[in-house]
Amino acid sequence: CGGSIAVNAQLGSSTSGAISMDTGAGGSVNIAGPVGSASNISVVADSITTSNTLVSDFGSISLSNVGTSGFVTIGGGVHARNSISVMSNTIAVNAPLQADFGSVNLTAPSGASGSSAAINGSVKAGSSINVTTHSLAINAPLESGFSVTLQPRSNGTHVSVGPETPGAFSNTTTELGLIDADQLSLGSGTAGDLVANAAIGPFAFDSLVLRSGGDVTQTPGSTITVRREEGD
Repeated sequence: CGGSIAVNAQLGSSTSGAISMDTGAGGSVNIAGPVGSASNISVVADSITTSNTLVSDFGSISLSNVGTSGFVTIGGGVHARNSISVMSNTIAVNAPLQADFGSVNLTAPSGASGSSAAINGSVKAGSSINVTTHSLAINAPLESGFSVTLQPRSNGTHVSVGPETPGAFSNTTTELGLIDADQLSLGSGTAGDLVANAAIGPFAFDSLVLRSGGDVTQTPGSTITVRREEGD
């Protein structure tokens, strides 16, 4: 418990069974060599850093922190046949993530404070892409075969659509332009007020769903252009 694991050479292959690395609380995992499996790959530690590839030919990949204050930094491509799940207070995606038939989930744990997710590598999912955090930066394409959901971690957090707004869960026009999906959902039923503060669109998604536990409003001139718009 609380130790460290360093992978500096190839671990597993396309015919290997499930791979699990778990240091417990206070531990770290540094993956500098390629990791491959025919089944699932699971990594659990308070700090996780990858600089080489993780590939699951027929399973899923999970990277998760033990507590609520760790980090996951992905610097090597991650490719799974099924789902990819990352749970951490601080998530940095600096290399491509691809889930062929499943979903990609980037989630801050319940109870996390000041969590963040920075997406600097492309994310592609055959199913859905779901991001739950306090602060989100999208600097690379998100492509989903179904839906993309972006929502704040904490109840009552205000949601801003258009510009970057201090203190709010912001989804800028530039970030939204990087999303390709059948449906984009912004906010959640437990979020605070959602406000569109700038003209946005048209975009590469068919349906826009705006969710809020408060009001959904637009400032004057803040038009939203998609092929179909929904709100609840």
